[in-house]
Amino acid sequence: MSASRIISDIFERDKYRPIIISISIATIALIFIWRNHTNLGGVFNGFSTTHAQMGGDSPIFTSGASALLDGESLNGKQSMYSGYIIAMAFIRYLGFAYDWIVAVQLSFTIIAAFAIYNLGKELGGYLSGIFASFLLVENPDLAIWNGYILTDALYTNCVVISVFCLFKANQRKGMWRPISFIMILSTALIRPTGWALLLTLVIYLVYRYISSLRGRLVVSAIALFLFLGLVSQIPSVEKESTVVQNLMKGTIIWGYDDWRLDMPVENGIEGASLNSGIRYVVSHPAMSLKLAVYHVGVELARVRPYYPARMNVRIAVGVAMLYVLAVAGLINSYKNPLAPLLCLVIAGHIALIAVTFATYNARFSLHFLPLIMVFSGHAIAYIFHWMAHIKRPDMQS
Repeated sequence: MSASRIISDIFERDKYRPIIISISIATIALIFIWRNHTNLGGVFNGFSTTHAQMGGDSPIFTSGASALLDGESLNGKQSMYSGYIIAMAFIRYLGFAYDWIVAVQLSFTIIAAFAIYNLGKELGGYLSGIFASFLLVENPDLAIWNGYILTDALYTNCVVISVFCLFKANQRKGMWRPISFIMILSTALIRPTGWALLLTLVIYLVYRYISSLRGRLVVSAIALFLFLGLVSQIPSVEKESTVVQNLMKGTIIWGYDDWRLDMPVENGIEGASLNSGIRYVVSHPAMSLKLAVYHVGVELARVRPYYPARMNVRIAVGVAMLYVLAVAGLINSYKNPLAPLLCLVIAGHIALIAVTFATYNARFSLHFLPLIMVFSGHAIAYIFHWMAHIKRPDMQS
């Protein structure tokens, strides 16, 4: 008997499935420990010798948490990250140091691994779920940001969990509806990016439960109008928005001045408010669109001119394979009801990058990368089915 026939026989028999899943869980757990060994070391020694890493925005979160514990309200930029700051304050209230947010982020990575397994399983069978979960925990960027007092790792994990909860709510209803509502709202409060997530999920529900095209367009337009109205009331956006400033300067990568587009000078527009930004885009649509395309392309590429050449090559090869597999997975599963939800959430985050900027370390693309991995995991499983000559329908769909 050939090796492929033996493998096919193992994967087609139900009695072997628990063994396969158990081995996969153990493998994924080992990869999680390997990728996060420094973070786990800090947790297990109580952060007595190692501490959570601090980023540029970390003082905003720690000072905001201290303000809440002192009975003061959040101000300025702090209000845009209220969910994360509340979590930080709760940790401090329990008597732990702020470093323990790392333990929370690691816990949510484990939950996200379970959620993405189920999303992959829904899309293409349990092997698709296993490969998607593997890709999530193997992602070095997620492990890196797990060790920081920053919102990115927690938000990334919560996006996966929110999508899973919403899909379950549409399938089974019951308690999944309040659970998904709480999860989505909590995710939206972690960072401003979450507001775009909230908008995309509202649009998804509109298109799922409203059958007429006119009704869909009207309700979606109302949701978008309310969203822009809410954003415009944020003091930092209403008066001097860094997004609008970077638009007029032609910024491609935030914090990197060597890559800029020469944008037209508009003397008739004063300040950098949201209204000023809208007027500038209306006045110069072609250049604004060109800048948006640059934002998306650079962010999705994830390579940077200031990275070492070998690192850029490694990143380029990795993301190229991931994206090619994702496209193949989407083509093979576009009729699945989960596929439109995944695509809409991915598109919502990409649209946000288009109107803002590419990040210095490609953090924005991390937020939706696990959802791309669901499609990639499905493609890997499909290739495995083909190579092993697995014929059972429930293994392939």
